[in-house]
Amino acid sequence: MLRTDGFRCSPIDFCQYPLARFGGLDPSTPKLGFEKVKDLMDASEAVKKIFSLEFADDKEINAYRRAKLVKAVQKDATDQSSLPVSITLQTLNIRNAAKQLSLARKDMGAKQRLLGIIGRRRRTLKYLRQTDYERFERLLKELRITYVLPPAHVRYHTRRYLEKLVVRKKAREEKLKALREFLDDRKEKQLREIAILKKELGHELTKEDEDILARMKDDS
Repeated sequence: MLRTDGFRCSPIDFCQYPLARFGGLDPSTPKLGFEKVKDLMDASEAVKKIFSLEFADDKEINAYRRAKLVKAVQKDATDQSSLPVSITLQTLNIRNAAKQLSLARKDMGAKQRLLGIIGRRRRTLKYLRQTDYERFERLLKELRITYVLPPAHVRYHTRRYLEKLVVRKKAREEKLKALREFLDDRKEKQLREIAILKKELGHELTKEDEDILARMKDDS
């Protein structure tokens, strides 16, 4: 396959659609690393065109797009591993993988890798949403992506599950009843010991102490 300028390209190249490969970028923009070259600024239009995105390959265009998006979400120039930067890189990887998968739909390995990246980005977005919601919203607008909340977990109550609930509830009530009886018995013993000790020491007995001693006589 030949391009309009005579160069040969593969079927997966975007040479048939010269504007689509830029994805909204200005083809006259200098390549990454040549933006502030003084000699290039003073060069002729032909030289500038050679060092522009119009003559860049897909790898150079992706690198420029990556640097542009990362710069838009960075806190500063040293920010290379924050959550927004990670999400931005994952988004670019998803778009590149989706483009390749659209050209080879039967590539199951590429499909699994794409699903893996999507899952990692979803988890990272969820964490960013929980920690910094304002930055999360700005990042969605910057990357032009949407975040769909996962559906709430719904468990269908089968007959067996309901029977288990009844058994568990009954067992819990029996345990609570036994614990309550144990605590009441221990409390009664402690009150008896206190009443007997007061009587032996000659301390004044309260009405409750007298009732406890009376019950002890009746039991005996």
